[in-house]
Amino acid sequence: MDLNKALTTWLDNVQQTVHLTPSETATVTGSGAKVLSYHLRDTTKRKHYRVRVTGQDDTHLADAVTYQRTDIDGDKTGASTVGFTVNKAYIARFLNDGTKRIRGDHFVDVARQDAKNKVIAAEAAKYQELVRRKWGD
Repeated sequence: MDLNKALTTWLDNVQQTVHLTPSETATVTGSGAKVLSYHLRDTTKRKHYRVRVTGQDDTHLADAVTYQRTDIDGDKTGASTVGFTVNKAYIARFLNDGTKRIRGDHFVDVARQDAKNKVIAAEAAKYQELVRRKWGD
């Protein structure tokens, strides 16, 4: 293989790696969102877990943590979203930010900060896997 063809092949591989499709980007960010959702679920359970009242069908706040591989509107842009389900998000906001009578403990913000390195590591591993698959290694 001559040098010109080798460099052209290398450049094509680099361009494919740099320019990811929204579904490929969603795969990468989705792996980070999954890690963050587990960490947020654990933090919520540790800080705001309440014993259920007998006969109550309501789920715990920790069980309402969810993630999706789309943006907040459901569009496939490559972004992933982590949060609480619609019927529990307001409770999480009250506990996180506080109200006139409840002192906020910022557990969501702390969980995001604590999980930051794990999220980046998960996304980097998924990105490396994607790059290896694209380059054929």
